[in-house]
Amino acid sequence: MNNRAPVFLLLTANFISGVAQGFSMLAIPWYFVKTNQTFVWGIIFTLTNIGSLFWIPYSGALIDRFDRKKIFLWTSLISGVATAAISGYGFWRQELPWSLVAGAFVVSFLNFNIHFQNIYAFTQEITEEAHYGKVISYIEIQSQATTVMGGAFGALLLEGIHLNGGSGWPILEMRPWHIQEIFCLDAATYFIAFLMILFVRYTPVVKRETETGTVWQRLKTAALYLRTRPRLLLFGMASNIVWIAVVINGFLLMAVYVKYRLNGGGGVFALTDVAYASGAIFSGVAIQRIFGKHDEIPSIIQLICLAGVQFLVLIFCKNVFLALSMLFLLGVGNAGIRILRMKYLFSAIPNQLTGRVNGLLNLSAVAGRIFFSSIFVYSFFSKDGVIYALGLFSFFFAISAFLIRSKIPS
Repeated sequence: MNNRAPVFLLLTANFISGVAQGFSMLAIPWYFVKTNQTFVWGIIFTLTNIGSLFWIPYSGALIDRFDRKKIFLWTSLISGVATAAISGYGFWRQELPWSLVAGAFVVSFLNFNIHFQNIYAFTQEITEEAHYGKVISYIEIQSQATTVMGGAFGALLLEGIHLNGGSGWPILEMRPWHIQEIFCLDAATYFIAFLMILFVRYTPVVKRETETGTVWQRLKTAALYLRTRPRLLLFGMASNIVWIAVVINGFLLMAVYVKYRLNGGGGVFALTDVAYASGAIFSGVAIQRIFGKHDEIPSIIQLICLAGVQFLVLIFCKNVFLALSMLFLLGVGNAGIRILRMKYLFSAIPNQLTGRVNGLLNLSAVAGRIFFSSIFVYSFFSKDGVIYALGLFSFFFAISAFLIRSKIPS
């Protein structure tokens, strides 16, 4: 691989900022659940996703138009400044109102949407086709490793530490962090990532032409590309279903599931994050060995069906260990789907169009999140009713697997 060093530096910067961002994204939903504002949190999550319907295709056009390294720099800087400002207000007032906690979520969520589109487009630009599968696996392993660390340390930050010795004297004690302190750490790592990305030097493998015309004209070019490839369009949309479920599960359902189904606290909630991400890391290491000699599409169908079984098990589960086991397997399956999906799309979509085309395909994920989150805010799905949400996802998994199977892309 000719650009091994810049890829390594890029992923290292992403890892550092991702760990602290994991703290924030774990703390925010738990904050709203603990303050009995689950309905408010559902509305915030839904409205943010509605905003993403416009942001994602626009960010895809930016990724194809401008230098992708500069996009990393600007998004890191802007996100860092915004998160630091929110944290600073919290330190000044000794608390944060829910509106600013929601603001921090919006910043992180919008950054996430452009960030991962950009990292895939950038790595495709600087990586030879023979190394696509390996690099995509690295990205998945690295991003999920940040989730493991975010979940593990996030549990300590949310719940604190209190270990007593045999005589009752404390051996180790740490108070729970306030949410503004978590945001402060998040902001600091954005700035560290900014400095690291400054030193990325690379030679493009694919030469891109300068994009001209308005954003709307450039998006129409990508839409026409997909319109002439309906099978690719169907695959790109339907294969997002497990990712949709994982996002909804992480942000809306799991905190409720842990509190009311498993009767757990913040520590158990953080462990669900760790279990899922550990499975995703395992998948990143093993997926090429397991499915490397098989076609991506049939493998994705199998993994979608397995995810449906795992959600069905969670419906009837009240045991923490069994639930964590299912989430580990869900992490294996979802990461496997993401790696195989992106490997297929890397080969199918030219780098000149990859930001816009992937942005348009990802609209299906946003539309799915809006659809499900707007349903799950109703009280029917609260408390023990959360199991019906899991059942609904299993039903949609079966539909998506059928659609992909009936129109396998050529």
